[in-house]
Amino acid sequence: RSLSRLGTMALKLLDDLIAELEMQLGVAPGAEPEMPTGAAATNASAKGNGAPREKKKKDKSGKAKGKAKAAEPPPSDDQPLITRLDIRVGQIVEVWEVEGSDKLFGEKIEVGEDEPRVICSGLRHFYSLEQMQDRRILVFCNLKARKMGDIKSHGMVLCAEKQVDGERRVEFVDPPADAAVGERLTFEGLEGEPWAPNAVAKKKVLEGVFPGLRVNEGGEATWEGSRFMTSAGVCTAPTLSDCEMH
Repeated sequence: RSLSRLGTMALKLLDDLIAELEMQLGVAPGAEPEMPTGAAATNASAKGNGAPREKKKKDKSGKAKGKAKAAEPPPSDDQPLITRLDIRVGQIVEVWEVEGSDKLFGEKIEVGEDEPRVICSGLRHFYSLEQMQDRRILVFCNLKARKMGDIKSHGMVLCAEKQVDGERRVEFVDPPADAAVGERLTFEGLEGEPWAPNAVAKKKVLEGVFPGLRVNEGGEATWEGSRFMTSAGVCTAPTLSDCEMH
């Protein structure tokens, strides 16, 4: 009987201690302790077991960065300069005089793409609108677009130039009559694929090509003696020879 009385007294003392602790902690009597859930539970678990929290790398702007993409191999500097350019047979399908300029034509030129390219050319002192319309020409297609007047020009046309009897003469370099619109030129004896426009601009490819561009004595378009070729033959200047091109 005395053992039973001692057990009862011990249980009462334990209940009193629990009640006093609940009052000190602000816990309602008999309430179940709350367990963290979701993200809180995950973080609590990570803190509890000492696991490091994963941190995403940020770029200079403070934005989280994913995995870096594999860089494309740089173009080869050993490639002949002219082969780095994408020069194609084109045809002018629409032409107009650019407002606010006495030199510029605006042209829409087919080069074998989904839509004609808009290109500006300073040729109003050398051609009329009628002479420009439907003209077949050669077009530099992998140059970065640049603003000319109020128009963004997406390429450049190739012309020959020479002083004749004290007068400046400028004329288009012509592809062969049977060359297909959109055909990319090749260069006799040289090989290489065109570069992306950004690489062409960064490496100043066009500036490096200009000094070697010439119409030879036979009226054929060349770069350092290598002729501009299509599947239908060589490209030529209509009347000029032994002169520069640009």
